[in-house]
Amino acid sequence: MIASVLAAVLQVSGAQATPYPADMQRAEVCYAHVMLLIEEAARETGRVAGPSWFIRDWWGARLDEAQSTNDRQAEVKAAVAKRATDDAAGFASERTACIQEAIKAGAVPGMEP
Repeated sequence: MIASVLAAVLQVSGAQATPYPADMQRAEVCYAHVMLLIEEAARETGRVAGPSWFIRDWWGARLDEAQSTNDRQAEVKAAVAKRATDDAAGFASERTACIQEAIKAGAVPGMEP
């Protein structure tokens, strides 16, 4: 579902899209975005900001059992990482949208969007 929605949005915007497999859902794509963000922060600075963990947990709570397996999460994370290479602007926009959605929903105590 998310693949078709993203394709439509990107088609209207004129951006190139790296399509996700049709069975990937928003929660697992966003979870992968946050996991990549956490890995990047840890690699670059050695520290990860606290809100990242809340946002990760918020998206993680939306994964079903099949989406929570290590193999599936690695598959989704690889697809999201490929998007970062193929369409950096789309990747950044998507990551921001995932983070903002979680914050607006109250994922981070005391943080307003």
